[in-house]
Amino acid sequence: MNKRVAVDVSHVDPIVAGGLRAALQTQADFDVDEQAFDRIRGTGPLPVVVADYAGGLALVAAFRRTTFTSVPLPPVLVVTQQRKAWELRRALEAGVQGFLSIGCAIDELGTAVRSLDAGLRHIDAAAARLLAESIGQEALTPREEAVLRCVVEGLGNKAVARDLGIGAGTVKSHLRSIYSKLGVTSRTEAVTVAERRGLLEHPGQASPLVRRPTRLPFTPRCPMDG
Repeated sequence: MNKRVAVDVSHVDPIVAGGLRAALQTQADFDVDEQAFDRIRGTGPLPVVVADYAGGLALVAAFRRTTFTSVPLPPVLVVTQQRKAWELRRALEAGVQGFLSIGCAIDELGTAVRSLDAGLRHIDAAAARLLAESIGQEALTPREEAVLRCVVEGLGNKAVARDLGIGAGTVKSHLRSIYSKLGVTSRTEAVTVAERRGLLEHPGQASPLVRRPTRLPFTPRCPMDG
């Protein structure tokens, strides 16, 4: 007899959530239960949580904040349209264990859930390629980051020089170095690559993707609570 896998779908988009539940319910070994978090009180195994990007990170953060160390972090699988390297890194570093694109095959969704239930990670091929692309890239210097940030904001060379207190020739020199490191030939390409790779995103910097309120499927509490 196959092991039963508890799954809790907590995606913020009701249409996506409905599709995920329907897809997961086709798998004979899955128990798809909106009340699966009751198992956290010691009545059964932790469910695999299938969530959107912001919801998955909020769930992980809620567990990190709890003082009850006996409450383990459930495996979280993010299903999202986000396709930027910094988003992937932020999720994985936070404790998210799986990452899938919306529209993935039902078989891959099932494989991902089973992998997380077994304590493994699962990242789809597109996300893995994006992460691989971001690894080994020559890092920008702090000054080059400052110049690139100004470029992303739409400033011309003279405005960049004025804002940073450097010469226009120095700005051009930094831009040549930035273009070389990013493998681009224009400001537009540099902005596109910076956005895709998240080169100007740093830990603790607010992300525009997580500004909306996020519904948590439960409130973390001590298993001994009544």
